[in-house]
Amino acid sequence: MEKSTAVILSNGWIENIHAKTTHGILLGSERFTVMGLIDPVYAGKTTGDLLNQRLMDVPIYANVAECLEKLPEKPRYCIVGVSSRGGKLPEGVREEIIQAIRNGLSVVCGLHSFLNDDPEFRTIFSFVK
Repeated sequence: MEKSTAVILSNGWIENIHAKTTHGILLGSERFTVMGLIDPVYAGKTTGDLLNQRLMDVPIYANVAECLEKLPEKPRYCIVGVSSRGGKLPEGVREEIIQAIRNGLSVVCGLHSFLNDDPEFRTIFSFVK
């Protein structure tokens, strides 16, 4: 199976347990080649600067726009790499998901909040299709 390219949203949580999806993917993924991390708190660094050296070392960007501008090619996926209390979508992630969708990235979100159930996301999905 060929890997798909992806960026991960970590919302300032990269150094704590709430970024467990991010950490798991950075340990190694059979499905994704991670091109970058989106985290405004740690922009300009790499994951290797912050985390255990066993993890992939990728650049960290402030937002989706910067990531897409600086990467040599557009990733196919944007992964929500955080988990929050109750599985709800963290506020700081919403705008980045919107920007990812508007730029043609498919969003992978394992939270309990289904993006298709959100009226704002449904409106954006209908314009992108």
